[in-house]
Amino acid sequence: MKRLLLVFPFLLFQTLSAQVEDISFTLTPTAEYVWWDDQSGLANDFLYGGKVGFGFGEYLELSGIFQTSNNLETDLSSFGFSNFSNNTFEAQNLTLTRYGGELKINFSNGVFSPYMTLGTGIQNIELNNTNFEQIYAGAGLGLRLALSDRINLLFEGRTTGFNIDAANNLLSDANQNDYDVNPTNYSKEETLNLGASAALQIYLGGRKPGELSELDKAYLKKYSGGFQGWSWVFEPSLAYVDFDSNSFYREAWMAGGYFGVDFTDFVGVRAYYFQALEDEKITADLDRLSTYGLEFRAKLNDGRGVNPYLILGGGYLTAQSDYVGRVGGLGAQSTGFANAGLGLDIPLGRNFLITGGARAMATSTAEVSNPTGPDVLQTHVMYNFGVKIQIGKKPDNPEEVSEKQTTELDTLDKEMTDEDEKNYQRIRTLIKEYQEELNELNQEIEKAYEQNNTEKAIDLLEEKKRVSKELREVEKLERMYNKKGFENQGEYLKMTPEEFEKLIDRILKGIDQKYNEETTQQVKKTNNNVENGALTKQILELRKEIEKQNQIAKEENAKKQDEVSEAKSKETDSSNANEKAEKELELILEKNNKQQEEMDQRMKELDQRIETFNKKLEEQQKARDKEAADKEAQKDEKEPVKEKSTEEENKTDSENKEN
Repeated sequence: MKRLLLVFPFLLFQTLSAQVEDISFTLTPTAEYVWWDDQSGLANDFLYGGKVGFGFGEYLELSGIFQTSNNLETDLSSFGFSNFSNNTFEAQNLTLTRYGGELKINFSNGVFSPYMTLGTGIQNIELNNTNFEQIYAGAGLGLRLALSDRINLLFEGRTTGFNIDAANNLLSDANQNDYDVNPTNYSKEETLNLGASAALQIYLGGRKPGELSELDKAYLKKYSGGFQGWSWVFEPSLAYVDFDSNSFYREAWMAGGYFGVDFTDFVGVRAYYFQALEDEKITADLDRLSTYGLEFRAKLNDGRGVNPYLILGGGYLTAQSDYVGRVGGLGAQSTGFANAGLGLDIPLGRNFLITGGARAMATSTAEVSNPTGPDVLQTHVMYNFGVKIQIGKKPDNPEEVSEKQTTELDTLDKEMTDEDEKNYQRIRTLIKEYQEELNELNQEIEKAYEQNNTEKAIDLLEEKKRVSKELREVEKLERMYNKKGFENQGEYLKMTPEEFEKLIDRILKGIDQKYNEETTQQVKKTNNNVENGALTKQILELRKEIEKQNQIAKEENAKKQDEVSEAKSKETDSSNANEKAEKELELILEKNNKQQEEMDQRMKELDQRIETFNKKLEEQQKARDKEAADKEAQKDEKEPVKEKSTEEENKTDSENKEN
C-alpha cells in the first residue's frame, strides 16, 4: 500500500494532464556513459533507457525515468585491499536498474536551448540473485538542439549521488578471503558519479513545440518581473511519520514547516525542515531525529476553491549519534530518501489557507532484523497538516489567462459572424438592385424597338451588357457564402464594412474600365453605321429576338430560385435537403451564366454581321462611283472639240471649281 502511494501521483497526474490545455507529451530514448565514483565498486560503462513525460507549456517538463545496464561489471581496484592483484580479482557481472522522476526546466525556446534537470528515484543492483537498493538523486545541465518542430536532440552532463557499501555487497567471498577483508571495517559511503548522455526527444501530441502558449506567456510575464510576480509562501505544520516496521526509526510526531515560492497559481517549490518530538507525542521536548529536503508542487485544477496538488521531491533523514531507535542499543543511520504524494489546500481567504498532505518516503537501509545484511527498500508515510500564508502579489493564473483568451475569441467570432451576416445581406441587396436595373433596361429596350430608335437601342444593349457582367461578379461572392456558410469562411468573409466596400468598388471599377475600353470604339462605329443607314430591319428583329430569349431564361431562373428558396425554408432541419437545394441553385446560376455567354456570343456574331454589311455597302458605293465615272468619261469622248474664248474658258474653270 505504501509503495502504491509512490506510484499513484504519477498515474493520477498523467490522467489529469490530458484535460489540461497546452500539455505536451514526450517520448525520449536515452543513452548515458557513467564514470563511476571509486567507492561505488562499479566499472565505467553505459546505461540505456528512456523517459516518458509531459510539459507545462514550453518551459517546464516532468518525466518518469527508466535506465538499465548491459554487462556492467564490478571494479574494486581503488579500495586499497591488502594483497590486491588484478590477476586474482574476480570481476562480477551485475544488473543495475533505475526508475524515478525528473523535472526539466528549459531556459529558452530557440533552436539551441540550454536546460537544467533535477531528479530522484530508486536504484536496484542485482548480483548473484541478491538485490541491493539505494535511493539516488541527480542534477544536470544540457543543451537542446531542435531538429524539427517535434524532434529534439539532447546533450547533457549530469551528476548522480547514492550511498553504497561496495566492499561488503559487491566483493566475492573468495576475494574477501584473498584480501583479508573484515566486513566491520567497511560501511556505506556516499558516492558522486558523473555522466554524459545523449537523447532523442520526440513530441507525440499536444501543443506544437516552439510556439508560446498563453500559459508560457503568463510564466514569462511573471519571470520577467523578477520576484515581483511571485507569491512567497510560509506553511507552519505538524507531521506524523509512520516508519516502516523493519526500519530502525520509531514512529514520531514532528514540528516544522515549509517555505517556498509559487511561480504561478499552478506550480511552485518548497524547502522544508521538521524536528522530531519525544515519545511519539505533541510536546515541546525535541528528539534527536530531523529531516529536511525540497519538494516540487503542481496543482491539479485551475486554482479556485479546494485545490488538490501533486508532491514530488527528496530529502535527508538525519539521526544523531545519541538517537534511540526502534531496538535499544542499535543506532539508526542517516540516509537520503525520495518522496511523492498528494496534498490539499482549502482557502479561508485570498492569502490564508488550511493545507495538508500525505507522502510516501522511500529509503534504502538495512533491516532491523538483519543489521549487517544488505540494504533494502523501505517505505514510510508522512502525514502533515497546517496553515498556508501567502506573502506578496498573487501571480496571474495561467488557466484564467486561457479562459480569458477563449472568451475574447468567442466574442470576436460572434462579432465576425454578425459582420458576415451584414455583408451577406448587402450582397443580396446589391444583387436585387442589379436585377431591378436589368428589368428597367429590358423595358427601355422594348420601347426603343417599338419606336424604331436604333441608336437608343444599341446604347441600352451595351449598358445591359455591362450591368450583367457586374451582376455575375457579385453573384460569385454570394455563392461563396452559400457554399461555406458562416464558419471558417476564408479571407473574403473576414472583412470590416470598409474592406467590404473597397472590394465591391474594385470589382465594379475593374469591370467599368474593361468594358468602357472595349465598347467605346464599338459604340462609335455602330453609331456611324446607324447614321449611314447601315442597320436594317432584319438586324433589329434579330436583336429583339435575342433579348426576348434572354428575358425568358431570366424568368425561368427566377422561378427556379424561388422554388429552391421555398424548398430550403421547408427543409431547414434537413442538412441533406439544404445541400441539394444549394447544388440546384448553383446549377441554375451556372445555366444562367451559360445562357448569358451564349447571348454575348450572338451579340458578337451580330456585330460581325453589321461589319460585313458595312463592307458590302462600301463595296457597292465604290462600284456605283466607278460606274458614274465611266459614264462621264464616255460622254466626254462623244462631244466635238470646240474653240472657246478666254471668257468661256474662265467660266468653265469656275464651274468646275464649284462642282
